[in-house]
Amino acid sequence: MLLVLGTAVVLNSIAESVYVIVWGVILFPGGRLVGKAMWTATCGVAMGAVVGAATLLIVKSPAHAE
Repeated sequence: MLLVLGTAVVLNSIAESVYVIVWGVILFPGGRLVGKAMWTATCGVAMGAVVGAATLLIVKSPAHAE
């Protein structure tokens, strides 16, 4: 269970980091970098937790039980 949640959080954090570099730094350089970094950190963890929990709910649902 923790492996699924941890993997989802790590992968979403990496995706958010790439997203903030491309959109937040290269395409739209205006604004505070600290604010963008905080948004990236919280968004990566939050979305990772949601994706991981949703994956666990789908995989461990009674419909998939044998």
